[in-house]
Amino acid sequence: VQTMFGTTNYVCEKKFDSIYQVAVQRLPNARRECAASFKDMPAAEYVCANATMTKSGSQFLNVLTEEIAAADPTIKLVDTGGVTRDRCAHTKDARHYSPAITTIQLNMVLHQVILGRVDSLLANWTRLDVAPNIYEDGRFPDSTIPATR
Repeated sequence: VQTMFGTTNYVCEKKFDSIYQVAVQRLPNARRECAASFKDMPAAEYVCANATMTKSGSQFLNVLTEEIAAADPTIKLVDTGGVTRDRCAHTKDARHYSPAITTIQLNMVLHQVILGRVDSLLANWTRLDVAPNIYEDGRFPDSTIPATR
């Protein structure tokens, strides 16, 4: 049996809304509370200190995921989060991405399951660089369907 892991979305901190900015400012307290809540878990303090929904936290989670996958040949790693790197125009809230991005991520997973590879989708990443901002007019590029989060 194979297990599939996907990497975490890039967190685009410049898109944090005011509520999330306040939450990030509270991180020192939240890290202590997290570690206290999971005090019986090995490495709780280390994980709570680093696995935050920030740019550095998402990078930490991806390195950890890559290390776990590298140590176990039964794990297939799909870099779904790689699609979101430097794609801040495709997120409103810094963490959740447009349907254009999530469609590519889903296709990457489906290709891995069905074909055992994801190479055929890499060419689609560059198309996102020239696509209009998904949320600029509230619609998908090349579509009349309203955008959703």
